[in-house]
Amino acid sequence: MWLVFTGCTAGLGLELVKHLVNQQPCDNFVVLCRNQAKAQNVFAELQALVKQNDGSFHSKFVLFFVSKFV
Repeated sequence: MWLVFTGCTAGLGLELVKHLVNQQPCDNFVVLCRNQAKAQNVFAELQALVKQNDGSFHSKFVLFFVSKFV
């Protein structure tokens, strides 16, 4: 199953993603972000969370950096 998230670099969105990663560490996650640095931080945090929970990294994370459209 693939789960797609937007608005998850901080606040409730980030906490929701972290909760779901804790509950489903083998699912696949797509994270859409506008800020590339924040996206990389979220990715690193989620990787560490999965490794902490099951000792390996089985989940697939796909990060998309979405710039502003003018």
